Amino acid sequence: MAKPDDISKIEAQAQKWVRLLFDVSKEFSSSLELDEVLSRVLNQTVKIASATEGSIFLLGERGQVLRSIIARAELPPEIKTPVVETVMREGIAGWVYEHKQHAVVADTKTDDRWMDFPDDRLLTRSAISIPILEGKAVRGIFTLTHTEPNAFPEEYYNVLGPIAEQASIAIRNAVAYTETRSEWVVLQAIIHAVREPILTLDNKNVLVLFNKAAADKLNLSKAAEGQKIDTLIQDQNLLAYLLKNESETEQVRLADGRIFECSMSKILGMGRVVTLHDVTMLNKLIDLVNDWS
Repeated sequence: MAKPDDISKIEAQAQKWVRLLFDVSKEFSSSLELDEVLSRVLNQTVKIASATEGSIFLLGERGQVLRSIIARAELPPEIKTPVVETVMREGIAGWVYEHKQHAVVADTKTDDRWMDFPDDRLLTRSAISIPILEGKAVRGIFTLTHTEPNAFPEEYYNVLGPIAEQASIAIRNAVAYTETRSEWVVLQAIIHAVREPILTLDNKNVLVLFNKAAADKLNLSKAAEGQKIDTLIQDQNLLAYLLKNESETEQVRLADGRIFECSMSKILGMGRVVTLHDVTMLNKLIDLVNDWS
């Protein structure tokens, strides 16, 4: 029968694990900056698990190590890129990647899956390594190590497994965020390079981006970004077109006599882009030709 002191220690450790899962959940929902959030999570896990060292390898589609995050107790995490890919061809990380399942190394001296490297800073005697899965694909390897054997009971996986699952979601969200941000940067460059007036509206009719030509033609200041379009556009005909939220081309005559050929294109998940082509002079020429004929 377990002694009262042992039971108290088990309960105290269980409370630490519960707190860790709670804190990790908050961390993963607090930021889309992947390296930053993974570093904090890794650092917390190393401390709660009383590990000597922890690491997270982020992997590419072919299993290549894109970068690694290393954390040691009482020291800030280090982010490295790239990492020698030997760790993925040999040793425990390669085994976890190949088998897509976690591994507990009770003693590195008797487990063939463990490989020591000449530049290892510490002598590792035990480890637990977990795949970070996205579907059937391994997106990363999460590993804790210790200088003493038998430091990681199999039960540790009950806590570390959910952390790896949350890490997978964080990686997926960060990738989506990075791709969206990259697309947005490209869109900004294109819009500012075009000489025709261009307005970008979100799904709530807020003006999120416009170029210099639009500012000049519609008398918009920099402060217009982030404002509702119905507070910015005074001409009712143009405003009516902008609020239609339909992908169509239409000529719009403004109260001051100008005529714009307006084209609207929807962007899935973002809103719509409106291009304004000033055809005032063209229409006057057409009217003039019609008068002569």
